[in-house]
Amino acid sequence: MRDVPAVRLNTESADSAAASERDAAAEKVAATLATQGFCLVDCGFKDKKKALLSQARNDSQEMDHWFYRPEELIFTGLFGDEGSARICPLNSPEDLKEGLKALDQEITDLAQATAPFLSFKLGLHIASRARAVLHETGPLEGVIERMTEDEAYAWLLDFRFGRVMCIICVGPGYGDFQLEAHEPSGEPGEPSPPMKPLKVASSPGTVLLVRSDKLKIRHLCRKRCFLLSCNFQASAATNMRLPANPCAERLQEWLDARLRHLKNAETDGRRADLPRHLRLTMNRQGFKGQYMAARGMASRVAPCWGPETFWCGAASGLDTMLEVPLMRWDHEKVYDSDENGWRLYKTFSRHLSVVEGADLFDNKMFGITPAESRIMDPQQRVVLEVGYEALFSAGYKKGRIMNSLGGMYLGYGVGNSDFGHVERAGDTAAEGSFGATGGSAAITANRFSFCLGMKGPSLAVDAEDASGLLAVHMGCEALHSKGRAQANEYSVCGGIKLNLAFFYWPQRQAAGWLSKTGRCLTFDNNADGWVHGDAAVNVVVKTLSDNVDGQIVVKESEPFLASLCGSSVRHTGFGASLSASHGPTEQEVISTAVQAAGLTGVDIDACETYGIANMLADPVEVNSVSRVLRLADDDDDDAPLLLRASKTAMGNAMHAGSAVSLMHAILGAVAGSIGPNLHLQQTNPYLDMSDLPLDIVSEVVPNRMSSAFVNSFARGYGGTNVSMVSYAAKERSS
Repeated sequence: MRDVPAVRLNTESADSAAASERDAAAEKVAATLATQGFCLVDCGFKDKKKALLSQARNDSQEMDHWFYRPEELIFTGLFGDEGSARICPLNSPEDLKEGLKALDQEITDLAQATAPFLSFKLGLHIASRARAVLHETGPLEGVIERMTEDEAYAWLLDFRFGRVMCIICVGPGYGDFQLEAHEPSGEPGEPSPPMKPLKVASSPGTVLLVRSDKLKIRHLCRKRCFLLSCNFQASAATNMRLPANPCAERLQEWLDARLRHLKNAETDGRRADLPRHLRLTMNRQGFKGQYMAARGMASRVAPCWGPETFWCGAASGLDTMLEVPLMRWDHEKVYDSDENGWRLYKTFSRHLSVVEGADLFDNKMFGITPAESRIMDPQQRVVLEVGYEALFSAGYKKGRIMNSLGGMYLGYGVGNSDFGHVERAGDTAAEGSFGATGGSAAITANRFSFCLGMKGPSLAVDAEDASGLLAVHMGCEALHSKGRAQANEYSVCGGIKLNLAFFYWPQRQAAGWLSKTGRCLTFDNNADGWVHGDAAVNVVVKTLSDNVDGQIVVKESEPFLASLCGSSVRHTGFGASLSASHGPTEQEVISTAVQAAGLTGVDIDACETYGIANMLADPVEVNSVSRVLRLADDDDDDAPLLLRASKTAMGNAMHAGSAVSLMHAILGAVAGSIGPNLHLQQTNPYLDMSDLPLDIVSEVVPNRMSSAFVNSFARGYGGTNVSMVSYAAKERSS
């Protein structure tokens, strides 16, 4: 038994002298904790506050029916099988009687007094205190109460963030605290010498502070005795820097296994009965079915090349619109500010989001002759380069790609490519020799497969603005094992749109699609249409896991960006008009994608909307999204759904636009946030945001958790609706 002197600390500071004395004592407590890992504190419970202790003891005895016997995972993190024979967490301090409430306040005062010095002496930034727990010391009696998932989660937070435990011996028994290091100290590779536990006497009024992350605590007492404990919790930054409590690690393993079991037992008609926060955790760490993984990605979106630099601009709110440059065409010849100028085959739209370098191409890389490369559609050239960059980022080189079963699914304007309307005085001989393949829509995808030797399906997909997302959906579907058919080894999916001529601009103005303001004012009161934009995005999709002897094994050795969890495609069918948005179909396609991912609507953190900047179409889409992803579930989730539209920054890239939205969803989740919408000044009057659990973000907003599910939605003006749910985690990608 070690005789340890107690540090006298009065938490009351009536004047400056008392406050100075209190701070000196608190500093001594922190220094003692730093040197020996524990400290006895004299708070006056044995003399001045003896009546308070007696009252708290009576209160504890009256709460006998609230005590229960915990499982081993719990009592090993507290005071052992005897010291925590029965426990009673005090989850609602305001409901306690006066004695225990005053004792609980004493713990809070002690935490506030010592917190600054714990930060200075131990490097522990104490951010809060946990709930207090009442312990009854005695023999193991009664039946162990089965631990629930919610209870395990609450204890996990106590153990994980708890760095200093405050213990008050309420009495009436006298006993001993036994303190022992969690991990035996010694040289690596050498057996550590056995160490006897350090014993500290306990009596009514004893206050002990212990580094609970360093020392195991047991309490032994021959008589019935009550203890009140509370963990001083460190900040998340401090917790990440320091090793985890072994008790927290074991409890985390139990909770992870339990959540995986519940997830595997879920069916479409039966969901796990869990609180909202645990359901979010369960759906992020476990999955059912075969998710697909985005293994590589490449892009050319104004004003830069590459996903990394694209996210920098998207996060900073970069507006990429500019007037049509002469490198494309002389727009002054076709510009007319009159709204009826389309009758003279002119347009009032003069802005464009331009991808630079469309005229540059390394033909030798792909074995194409200079003569043929000169008359090729620039979109074909960009597809070759961006597609190969995506494959390279996924770990593929030309030798490995050759003769592989890889599919190419490309969102591309099959019938309205601008290349046929470009004014050029080219090589007529080359035009005659290669003209059949230079601007062909099918050849744009087929040439990629030909040049790299990919033997899987190769096709161009045209669903207008939904093409890019539809191509990714088709690429994912081709990876599923279906009967005897051989699935793709990988799929290269995406979309391409380069505005090379103004030929279709007057027609789109006549249809009422284009914006005269030169910006996509999505969700805004002044929304009047969209602006053209360039983009090229390719994603390499592979299976996330393999089925090995009936067990799902996640592939950890391959590059990973995000999981593509579920997708769905629906057509509007017969509606008000061919291009009119249809709320019920939008709700159906979003709901089906979420269901395919094995999720519920409230699991979705954010939505990359279609956001076509139309006064009626935008509210219809927002209403559809809110109904499916928030209002359809009974869960009381106060986290708003974050909405964003890529078109506000880089215009409508048409066949590549939805692929850009998917890329932003992935990059945002990897960065742990969602980028801002631009140009939102006054909300569309048809959007009653006060009644909807939504938030149209106008600045970078962090996700509620370190990982995020994001829904991407797109619609073609012909009625094709596509929805896809993606998932990425910040810590895994970094």
